[in-house]
Amino acid sequence: MLNTDYDSNPIRYVKRANKFSRGLRLGVVSNFDGRLPSILDGLGLDVDAVVWSTRTGAAKPARAIFEAAAAALGVPLAELCHVGDDRDADVRGAEAAGARAIHLDRSGASAESLTTLVALGDRIG
Repeated sequence: MLNTDYDSNPIRYVKRANKFSRGLRLGVVSNFDGRLPSILDGLGLDVDAVVWSTRTGAAKPARAIFEAAAAALGVPLAELCHVGDDRDADVRGAEAAGARAIHLDRSGASAESLTTLVALGDRIG
């Protein structure tokens, strides 16, 4: 069972549970605009990098946004693991760029997809 302090913020939970034991860095990659960092701050999401499409000049599924995410996190693109809910933009886009991708499907319709970010640590080990 999860500590309820973490249930309301799965990114914080994943980060605390995995960052120090596995050296993971977490980022947000979004087809959004420059308001994204302040929105994430307002939600209390503590991530290592925030990459958005209007800043990079490329939107998912373009390779350039995944390259920007890898650079912002300080990892080679081949070591980036992108988690997203859109099979085309997130999963196929990241894979085509050379990154690893995991589909997030909260409905549970797909057995190979994650239903919650809390399970991420088990998947990327």
